[in-house]
Amino acid sequence: GNVAELKSCKSSEDCSSVSYCSASGDEAICSGNSVCVCSRAHYHVALDEAIVPAPNNFTGRFLFDENDQGVSPIYTEPYWSSSVGVRVYRDAGGSSGNWALGAGLVVWVCSLVSTFLLKKKLKKEKLF
Repeated sequence: GNVAELKSCKSSEDCSSVSYCSASGDEAICSGNSVCVCSRAHYHVALDEAIVPAPNNFTGRFLFDENDQGVSPIYTEPYWSSSVGVRVYRDAGGSSGNWALGAGLVVWVCSLVSTFLLKKKLKKEKLF
């Protein structure tokens, strides 16, 4: 297929002229790897279809839609503050997972050996 080359950036302002995101209607932002990527996150009201914001009322006031006819299970997501953000971390690579696996295997082998030796000693002393 036709793959667009990613533009380098230092801030999201550097990504304003990126054309490969506008085709899908997304906004380009500067990623942690210093390249412009298409942001696919968007704000949406996280409410069940039967719950509607109350008009001319305070934020957080809702009404039940009388025309729902019980079809909807009435769900909602918890309240999220407007200051919620996202942190992007660089990929640490596969080596950290391999080290964790190796350490786990060493602990497992040491546990097996020590259990075997302890059982052997307890049998010798006739305590097992």
